Amino acid sequence: MGLVPYTCFPAGAVGLAGPARDRFGRALGAGFPDRRSRLLAALASATDLDRALLRSREHRPVRREVKRWAREIWTVHAVERAVRQDKEAGSNAASG
Repeated sequence: MGLVPYTCFPAGAVGLAGPARDRFGRALGAGFPDRRSRLLAALASATDLDRALLRSREHRPVRREVKRWAREIWTVHAVERAVRQDKEAGSNAASG
């Protein structure tokens, strides 16, 4: 009837990995020129996604640089610690 505005959302899976992977690839190609792209790369490193995104040997120097960013940006460092603690808790629960 048009009395109450509403928004319809599609009832299906939304693929968010493709756009994120594309953005990461563009940032990599540009040399991570801005803070936002460096933050994206550092978060990928903190969550161990850098190994999936930067597979070849030629990317080793890039991965080292990204890991350095992950240590320098405090929010990313906090994410890295949380991921590490979660993994340790999961492995301790599985073994004990």
